[in-house]
Amino acid sequence: MDYKIVHSKAASTTVEKHSENQIKITRYYKNGKVKTEGVYNYMVDLGVGTLDLNKFDTKPDTKVGTHTWYHKNGKVFKSLNYTDGKEDDPDVKIYHSNGKVMEEGAIKMGRRVGAWKFYTKRGKLELTEEF
Repeated sequence: MDYKIVHSKAASTTVEKHSENQIKITRYYKNGKVKTEGVYNYMVDLGVGTLDLNKFDTKPDTKVGTHTWYHKNGKVFKSLNYTDGKEDDPDVKIYHSNGKVMEEGAIKMGRRVGAWKFYTKRGKLELTEEF
């Protein structure tokens, strides 16, 4: 499902050094609120031995740790852990803009697994699907 938040363009982006070989990228909505934030492994082939914050690559396989997306109102949309650049989280929750859970389940190395529950905007369980 394409939620638009994940794939829509950001109004601005900041890049900062997170650790020796990692960068933290934060993207913002036009209203100044954070759209998404997360840590990426620095692509060493882009620099010459040192981290250059003006040269970075955010290919999907470079994501590490927790990445979080937000609705325009500032509420969390989803927060996922990444392992080896793939979504890998046993307790995923995706939220409606009102803060109520929209979907919940597990993702293992980029694939939904087990039972996923889907809820209405009012929080009523609408569907359970097995993956």
